[in-house]
Amino acid sequence: METLTDQLLPYVRKHRNFIMAGDFNLPHVDWCSLLQSSHSGYDDPLLTNFAFSNNLSQMVAEPTCIQGNSASILDLVFVSDDMYAKGAICSVVDGIADHRMPILEFRGRTANQSTPVMKRFSFPVNQLWCFFKAAVYHCLKHFVPVRKKKIRKTSPWTSREIIHKKRRIRRLSANSTGTNKNLIARLRLELKQEIREAKRNYCYSSLLNFLTEDPSRFWRYISPQKPGLSELKVCNSVVCDPSAIAGAFNDYFFFSVFTIDNGSLPNIPVGREYLMPPLHVSETGVLSALLKLNAKKATGPDDIPNIFLIRYAEWCSKFLTVIYNVSLASGELPMDWSCARIVPLHKSGPRTDVIIYRPISLLSTCSKVMEHIIYKYLSLFLEENNITFFLPAWFDSYYTRLCECY
Repeated sequence: METLTDQLLPYVRKHRNFIMAGDFNLPHVDWCSLLQSSHSGYDDPLLTNFAFSNNLSQMVAEPTCIQGNSASILDLVFVSDDMYAKGAICSVVDGIADHRMPILEFRGRTANQSTPVMKRFSFPVNQLWCFFKAAVYHCLKHFVPVRKKKIRKTSPWTSREIIHKKRRIRRLSANSTGTNKNLIARLRLELKQEIREAKRNYCYSSLLNFLTEDPSRFWRYISPQKPGLSELKVCNSVVCDPSAIAGAFNDYFFFSVFTIDNGSLPNIPVGREYLMPPLHVSETGVLSALLKLNAKKATGPDDIPNIFLIRYAEWCSKFLTVIYNVSLASGELPMDWSCARIVPLHKSGPRTDVIIYRPISLLSTCSKVMEHIIYKYLSLFLEENNITFFLPAWFDSYYTRLCECY
């Protein structure tokens, strides 16, 4: 008890509002006079002296422990003189244990709550996209394992058993003697039969499954990779430098799609019969679109794999929702979404002529998700207002191309 009073003494002297409560088990003390009965057996008046010397008032006046015909005040609540002067009141109610529960009520002063300084930032959409891309790159570098996979471009039907048998024949042939010639001949015959059977199973069974499960693998076998283009004919001149060939393709594809701006806008009457409300992208819609992505598709110029967007769709959808809404509100796109990986696809004729190629574009997956959301929104608006009913039949194809270009 002496140790307790020594620890409490600095707090009593420092703070004007002081409360000390607990089960002190002093049933024979009269707290009105701070006296104890002579037959109590308690000879240490340290607690009563501590309360008296520091102007502490004991607030519990009703018994807190009732057992049969005996009633005692065992649970005590001491308050400082300032709190007692402010009208502190203590009442005793029934508790959940064998002791009754003291409740102390007092009037306190409301603390001045300082209003936190709120800063609202409006970042441009490109800065938001760079922040998201940096976070993805950090996760890919430090937390996503990388496995190098060797793809066999020729003879994809070759199995591990065939490879082991080829090695065995090679070892026996290197140390050939008269005794193992028959063994080598027998192994070579078995190898031919196994290769023939593996090729038949690959062409008649595996390729059919690839056509539905992995089309890229199917077409990679059907259409083998052609040799690279070493020269290109541009404006009656032959270009051999790889960077110049890429620039020639880029210029041709760009000017074949886009026209030169003449600075004038067509006069289009604006009708108020059909007003499209602003599009607000929801996190639920972005999450649903990310989960429907194809994990086998190649990455775009941002180098963010589709499998990452699928596995961490819940986390990525929060960032992309903000980016999409800021992009729609500001009318701007991130710089990466304006870039694409272009593959020139040869149609027919001489391979050195630039005009017989058509571009195959590989865009950012995140931009295609936003394109899909806008396409769905436009389609729903046109269908709900029955706008396509008044348009000619050829409008559907142009409308689809317009949405894809957007």
